[in-house]
Amino acid sequence: MDDLLESAIDAILNSADGDVRQAMRAILVENVRLQAELNRRDGTPPRKVSGPKIQLH
Repeated sequence: MDDLLESAIDAILNSADGDVRQAMRAILVENVRLQAELNRRDGTPPRKVSGPKIQLH
């Protein structure tokens, strides 16, 4: 499982040309898409997505 995870991380970073911010954004976008698909399949109404609840410095 660890090798699969490491391979996925490497693939994401490579697809983002090493740009960690771009890689994180791609992961978040895909996560939102997958959550919407799960909600659609089980009939759960979509949740409003808000910003972070903490401030990052």
